[in-house]
Formats: sequence, structure tokens, C-alpha cells
Amino acid sequence: MFHLRLKRALSYDNGVISATSERPDVYTEDEAVAESAVESGYFKLISAPETEYVPEEVPEEESAEEPETEYVPGPKPLEQMTGAELDTFATSRNISLKGCKNKAAKIAKIREILSEEELSGDIEYGSPTMIELQSE
Repeated sequence: MFHLRLKRALSYDNGVISATSERPDVYTEDEAVAESAVESGYFKLISAPETEYVPEEVPEEESAEEPETEYVPGPKPLEQMTGAELDTFATSRNISLKGCKNKAAKIAKIREILSEEELSGDIEYGSPTMIELQSE
């Protein structure tokens, strides 16, 4: 005899077995019914005949969130930087972006103050210690 217990809902009824939160225990002789109920995720197996069906462990519901990927800033052209990166870069070069409301205004202000030589190629920004750690 297979002993199953409702674990995920207030009630379950598929026409073959049914359970409620008041009566969560279900007993069946049919191995296929027991296997199907456990695989549905609504039931857990409490006991089974020794030589009969042994269910695989049903994993708990996994979150649908994507795993976080670590952001590693690095050298890039001004146009590819975010607003926050432009602020960091400007601060590291002692440039005030006060009054610059958008990314285009920030880039224009930085280009106005720094020479083309300083802005050529990919730009490293941040504290010297951070730049050194990023290059390792």
C-alpha cells in the first residue's frame, strides 16, 4: 500500500485520487497512480511497499529569477558608458557635471574639458587602486 500526503495545495482531485487540507493522506495500491501523484509535485510519498516503487526526490519549486551575473567595469568609449559610469569618470578627473541632465550633456562637458588625446581609445576610470585590481 502506498501512503501519500498532500503537500502543495488546499485540495486535489484528479478523478482517481483526491485529498484536502483536512484529509491530506491518500492510500492506493496502484503504483502508477502513486508515481503520477508524486511526480505532479502535489504529494509526497510517506511509505511504500519494500520491493515496490521508490520515487525520485521531487525538487522544491525553484525561483524563476535569473542568476545574477557579476558586473565588471572596464575600459570603454564615452558613448558606451552609462550615466553613472560617466559620473564616476568625471569625478576621477575632477570634472564637475553639475547642470548636466542627460548622458549627451555629460559627454559634451567631458569632451569640452579633456583633450582628444586623453579621450582616445578605451577610457579607464575609477580610483587608481580599482583600475589596478581590474587589470589583474
